[in-house]
Amino acid sequence: MTQTIVLAALFSASASAIKFRPPVGSVPWTVPLTIPEFESPDHPVNYFVPDFGVDQEIIDATNAIKVSEKALKKDFNASFGFTESTVATPRNYVVPDFGVDKDIKATTASIAQAETAVGSKLEASFGFTDSTVATPRNYFVPNFGVDQGILDAQHSIEISEKKLKHKL
Repeated sequence: MTQTIVLAALFSASASAIKFRPPVGSVPWTVPLTIPEFESPDHPVNYFVPDFGVDQEIIDATNAIKVSEKALKKDFNASFGFTESTVATPRNYVVPDFGVDKDIKATTASIAQAETAVGSKLEASFGFTDSTVATPRNYFVPNFGVDQGILDAQHSIEISEKKLKHKL
């Protein structure tokens, strides 16, 4: 009975803290889950695609290359099997120092102005364990299990893997 009262008090306190709910339809989890389109496509698939041969632009480009090779008396070879650089890769080159970026200067000035207005120094320390800290720490977080969105994503992956006969 004591546990029930504690849990009820915990959940009622945390439920009243929620102040914002996104409008329906503005976030993906408000839309009902649908079957992926590839499962039952509403457009034609596996239809005949005619082969009209090589495109005229490809023919023209190939002929232009042949004319250029003949005029220059040199064969053009495009090899994409790059294994080793024939040109030395530049190293230890000078990177100019332009000083502090203007956005960093502006942010630093804004922080200084805020500290002056508040009369306190801005500090970010995440090592607090003392209970006198205003932010509550080490409180109980209930485990509600795996989120429905994660379960839906895992199911979609499972369907895709079966359809594609490939394990991700």
